[in-house]
Formats: sequence, C-alpha cells, structure tokens
Amino acid sequence: MTYQELCELWKVQGTQFNNWRTALFDQASRLREEVCAAIQLEPDAVWEDAALQKSHRYLEVIQLSEGRERLTRTNVELSINDDNELVFGLRITFESGKDCVLIPMALRFYQDRAEFAFYDAQQNALVSSKSWEPDISQFIAALLARIDEYVRFDPFSGLRSKTSITFV
Repeated sequence: MTYQELCELWKVQGTQFNNWRTALFDQASRLREEVCAAIQLEPDAVWEDAALQKSHRYLEVIQLSEGRERLTRTNVELSINDDNELVFGLRITFESGKDCVLIPMALRFYQDRAEFAFYDAQQNALVSSKSWEPDISQFIAALLARIDEYVRFDPFSGLRSKTSITFV
C-alpha cells in the first residue's frame, strides 16, 4: 500500500463516519417526528421561555450532558459513547415550560438497521442489554406505555419504582 492509497482510504473512511453520524441524527429526528405524530403534536410546536427569550419545542431531542442542549447535526458527535451508540434524551414539555419529563435512550446501527433502547442516565448503561428494538413503531409503543405509566402514578399507592424517566 502506498502513502497515496492510504490517504485515499483515510478520506473514504472519514466520509463513511460523517455519513454514519448524520444517519444517527436522522434516526433520532425521525423518532421525534413519529412520537409527535403518535401523540398528535405538531413537530414544530414551540413554547416561549420569557426568562431566556428563547423558544423551545414541546418535544425535543436533547443531549444528556449538563447543559441539556438540543441535539443537532453539528453536535451529535458529543453524544456518541464508546460503544458507538448515540445516547440522547427525548424531552417532553408540558404547559409552556412549567414541567417536563426526560426519557433517556440510545440508538445504534446493527447490521445496517437502526435499533433503539431505553437508557439509564444515572448508570450510563442500557436499561437492559437485551432491549434493543429494531422496529421504531414497537419502540414508540413501549415509549408511550412507559410515559403513560409514569404520568398516571398515584403517590398514595406507595413509592414509585425505579424508572428511567425523570422530571427535569
């Protein structure tokens, strides 16, 4: 192999990694759009944060880092872990920013297919290593069931079981 061939392979690999990062972001965005459709929310619906003079989507894909910034094509690399999984949160805001819930999740490509899983942000691990779901519709159904269970919790029934959904 010559140096020129090595440089060409390096460029090809760089392009492949850029395409992979873009595909991860696109799948996370697709998940958000399909959840919006499932709960009958306009994907572009926003609420205004008067204190910060900024608008936010009611349903947003965010980084799980301290700032909880919106995930974008330009910052997606910061949310990819050592296992090549995109780790992010789906934040659902209620009543113009008064309350919101955060559902941590992970996304990966396995055999050229996107797979989704719930993520435990405290443990920095999947909720279950066997929980990868290749069918986005099935994952959304599980996601909505998890949210439904969380918001229907009656505190008079006893302590809430450990969950990967949290109020932010």
